[in-house]
Amino acid sequence: MLPSEHPWLAKMRQEQGEILTNILNSQKRSTANFHQQTLQKLADLKQNYIQNYMALHTSARLGVNEDKLKNQLVQDVRSQSLQKLTTIDLMPASQLRDWQNTLASLRTCATLTEQELQATPTCPHCQFKPGSEKSLLREFEEYRQSKQKKLKVFRLEAVRAGFAKAWREKNYQILTNGALRKP
Repeated sequence: MLPSEHPWLAKMRQEQGEILTNILNSQKRSTANFHQQTLQKLADLKQNYIQNYMALHTSARLGVNEDKLKNQLVQDVRSQSLQKLTTIDLMPASQLRDWQNTLASLRTCATLTEQELQATPTCPHCQFKPGSEKSLLREFEEYRQSKQKKLKVFRLEAVRAGFAKAWREKNYQILTNGALRKP
């Protein structure tokens, strides 16, 4: 579930190799504390996974405070005024719709606990999978670095992931610049 380049995966593969080697070695396997040591290694790996996943989840999802701020932006008088201005043909209504869609796509999940991750490898509330979101962020960066004035083709999931990250980091410049470049 973690991104393919995450250091935890390398550590897990190393531990896995050591455990398998020890299982195949009858002398090591027959020692009195082999079973206990193996279970402890696996428990440590699991706990380390949970800590890493929780950190990635916290950075990828809006918490309670960020969700309140998002709702305040959506209900802000200025946002409502802009919505009224979109009835004028000269106003770029698509930019406002894109911004509204971007805000709507920001996912909130503030309920995940470490105890829940003891039973399942992903968040049971939002099914967060950091490995897939990492590739979407790379794709979003390619869009940002593109020399095209307006993007003709893009994946909505990548734009949503990039905008969500910018929102969490309070990098509103990316949000406004990105909205201006979409067709």
